[in-house]
Amino acid sequence: MLNSGIKVWMLTGDKMETAENIGFSCKLIDQDFGIIKISCNSDAEAENYLNHLKLYYRKYRDDKRKVAVIIDGTALNFVLANIERSLMYLAVLKKCESVICCRVTPKQKASVVQLVKHYLGKCCLAIGDGGNDVNMIMQGNIGIGLFGLEGMQAANASDFAIPEFQCIERLLFVHGRWLYLRNAEMILYFFYKNMLFTIPQFFFAIFNAFSALSLFESW
Repeated sequence: MLNSGIKVWMLTGDKMETAENIGFSCKLIDQDFGIIKISCNSDAEAENYLNHLKLYYRKYRDDKRKVAVIIDGTALNFVLANIERSLMYLAVLKKCESVICCRVTPKQKASVVQLVKHYLGKCCLAIGDGGNDVNMIMQGNIGIGLFGLEGMQAANASDFAIPEFQCIERLLFVHGRWLYLRNAEMILYFFYKNMLFTIPQFFFAIFNAFSALSLFESW
């Protein structure tokens, strides 16, 4: 997902220990990070963990450390159940360098993307490789699906399909930049074309008594 700069949120169905190891492997988390783990089984615990999150976030920031949060699906269920609580959690999570949600369901993945997209007003890029990622991909502003061992469901539901994760860098920073430049140039031509067609028609209307007669032949 894209936040201020590029912020990455990882949403996975793996257990917390596996998700943490994946975070270290793909460099979402580093040894110098302050890691905050959230796992609760009730609304009261969800409120307590919110205070815990704020306290440790300030502590790690005072120590000049980056912060990563790992939250499991059970806790996420209680967080998403209350919109006010969701926004309070989101106010802290948006400042963290990395957020990992583990043991999450396809519906929770979609809800997290929707929460970030609507309440932070950010452009969200959702990337998935399996059928359980389809809801998330469809909720993102842009969806990227990987086709391969996990099947074609994610690729079929996405805006762009790629064979491997390593293609994402080229897709975003090469083809994405080219697309941006082409769109910018197209918009310039669009305004130029409309000026050429509209301004002569405006002055021609003065001479035809504003009868809506067209200066140009219809093809």
